[in-house]
Amino acid sequence: MDVLFLSDPAPNVMRRALARLDARQPVVLRLSPAGHLSVASKPSSPTNGWDQDGTFAVEHPPNLHLVLLGHGAEMLTSLKVASSFGAEVVLYSPDAQVIEAGLAKEVTSVRLKSASDPVELHGDTWTAFLFLFHDHAWEPPLIASALQTASFWIGAMGSPRTQEDRRAALATYGVCDEAIARVRGPIGLVPSSRDPSTLALSALAEIACAYQAILP
Repeated sequence: MDVLFLSDPAPNVMRRALARLDARQPVVLRLSPAGHLSVASKPSSPTNGWDQDGTFAVEHPPNLHLVLLGHGAEMLTSLKVASSFGAEVVLYSPDAQVIEAGLAKEVTSVRLKSASDPVELHGDTWTAFLFLFHDHAWEPPLIASALQTASFWIGAMGSPRTQEDRRAALATYGVCDEAIARVRGPIGLVPSSRDPSTLALSALAEIACAYQAILP
């Protein structure tokens, strides 16, 4: 194992690296054999480590961005688990209690006003959307919006029968079969999770596994 300590990195290099991460862009730190640290947007080789010229490169992706949409106890427990994990969380809910809980944790929280007046969702390659609605009438326009993003994971709570009904509703809404196939369900690594705490932990574990799988 090689251990390298860079005791005095150039401040301008670190500022550039942090600015890219703040903008949710991956950053590659490259250290030359002479000890010169630089920032690149893409690795020069497929994996982290030593390049042929003796430069050591490490890619740092943006943090997991988790968008939680729904209402009820599942949202509250998912917010708690996701915050503990360190994900960057955004909440969308018609539930005042959920919005208040999100604001208390200084999480961006958007109050949904009507199922017939949906919001436009945004997400990048490192974004996951977790839908936790009991009233599934909210879902079609919101899931359709999530499917327009480059997110790596989209999943929705519910039994296999609920998933069938959801797919039919999305098809009626005009979503194509290929896009509908991206919506995961039933969600979670623990089969048939019912209580909110287990469901939250189960779903977040699945998302964390999927996030790790896309990292360099």
